Amino acid sequence: FNAPPSTMGGSAASKEDRERKMRARDAFVVPGSDHATLLNVFQQYREEIVQRRGSDSAAHAWCEEHGVLVRIMKRAEDVRRGLVLALRRLPALDEGVPTAHHGDPTNVGNNSTFKRVRRCLLAGFFANCARLTPDGRYRTIRGGVPLLPLPTTSVLASFGAPPEWIVFGEVSSASLTQNSSLSLSQSSGERVWVRDASSIEPLWLTELAPHYYDLKF
Repeated sequence: FNAPPSTMGGSAASKEDRERKMRARDAFVVPGSDHATLLNVFQQYREEIVQRRGSDSAAHAWCEEHGVLVRIMKRAEDVRRGLVLALRRLPALDEGVPTAHHGDPTNVGNNSTFKRVRRCLLAGFFANCARLTPDGRYRTIRGGVPLLPLPTTSVLASFGAPPEWIVFGEVSSASLTQNSSLSLSQSSGERVWVRDASSIEPLWLTELAPHYYDLKF
């Protein structure tokens, strides 16, 4: 996965073990999005656990079979539970919010859901967008900061041609902190790399962030 290395096991794992985990990853891939791929993993994990009535043994068995660390899935469960409770405090959003005990009503592989997920990401990370330039490198749309190539673990780097426009959620360099768009615009000359990227449509930039982008197509 294009996620923290611990998600798919440590660096000391054998070559065979790494290959097994990469094959397991391929079964979850949603082309064009690392975020949707990770969401697909979580949704399938939850479906299995709901069917097994939340059994810890079922959770461990599923994670072992699919090369995922169970503690990360449990942490994701905790985060989701908190988000659901927060949403339910907003009366206007209460209707349609899934309960903390039932599966999500939509499949991330569905085209409509896939589009909504990426638009949601762009609305939140509108400053973290980049375009593939003729030299084969991604550069941020504002500021033109060059980014290092996406890691080979990224769905975007491993499945099909790289998309021209992307949104990303995590930034790293010698001095940047995670999710620091302000610092990213000030990182001239640094080696900057990103993780967790998804393809986007360029028209979404001015539609969802007109205060930030003034682009003509």
